[in-house]
Amino acid sequence: MATSKAQAFNPRTKTKWDGYTACGIAEGFDDPDNDFGTLNDKNIEAWAYLISTGDVWHLQGWYGRQAAAIIDGGTIDKNGHINWVEVDNHKEDL
Repeated sequence: MATSKAQAFNPRTKTKWDGYTACGIAEGFDDPDNDFGTLNDKNIEAWAYLISTGDVWHLQGWYGRQAAAIIDGGTIDKNGHINWVEVDNHKEDL
């Protein structure tokens, strides 16, 4: 079940998510502290938002391919739930 966009607030980074913000952070143009291609907490939450809402599957192909790789890697599941234990255990690998 997709997350309601009205509920798209994550307490870990205190970010209120919407599609534009999530795309901007996932792509790297809306977060000056994020290097393109890295997965920090905010970036992971952005991908989780896009996956949970289903928006990622309606964007250009790059988003879908990136999301599929993140899901296959176990960082985020197909419903957009973040595996924070996995993230925290492998922070240096991300």
